[in-house]
Amino acid sequence: GALFAHPLGTFAYRFRYRDDGAFGPCGDEALILANLCVRRGVFLQAGGFDERLYPNEENELIDRLRGEGGTFIRDPELVVRRPHRGSLRALARQMWTYGRGRATQTRVSPSLRSITKAGMAIALAVGPLIGWLIWATVGMTQPWVGAASTVLGPTHAAILLLAALWTAASDQRPSRLLLFPLFWLCHAAYGAGIAFGLLVPLRRSQVHESITVERLSPDQAQPVSNDATTATEAS
Repeated sequence: GALFAHPLGTFAYRFRYRDDGAFGPCGDEALILANLCVRRGVFLQAGGFDERLYPNEENELIDRLRGEGGTFIRDPELVVRRPHRGSLRALARQMWTYGRGRATQTRVSPSLRSITKAGMAIALAVGPLIGWLIWATVGMTQPWVGAASTVLGPTHAAILLLAALWTAASDQRPSRLLLFPLFWLCHAAYGAGIAFGLLVPLRRSQVHESITVERLSPDQAQPVSNDATTATEAS
């Protein structure tokens, strides 16, 4: 949760995972499907979600409706809480899936904004690694090359480390130091997912025929289990 809500964790998308900030018009960077409300008539008229996308189906819908003059409002008090991934492997896969979704959205409905976001994510994932490689090889014998690569490699690492230290001190929680390696994991997995999504063929998402939709009165509704698998199947 601290990773996703941190400015260096998900950047502009951190407001999806925070209950602060301003009430008012926004884009997909501040909204998430878990608590997104859309007028039924508008949703049906737009043709609903693009089923080639998972995830990022809500991102594409928001961009499409905003392009047609629609307005989306973020209310920081409208909060839905859900469990986060319980292992590093699951977290990496989650971020990889998010990156793949961003790439697929870019291919389905390309725009300068979506292309720019995809390019920046790949650069953030690959750039520091290239900087470290140059700094550790050519930079040892070529001072100017070494100085330039420092911006991409060691400086990037220093920024992430200082952010983790500052957050741990501000929150008075030493466990926040784990943000330092988690930043790397998050950025690398997201960038890898984007690269993969730009290369694989597009296809329609599989429709799970076993899922049914029922209307429940308030007294019939039962809370969904905190188990991530059960919650996903129930949704």
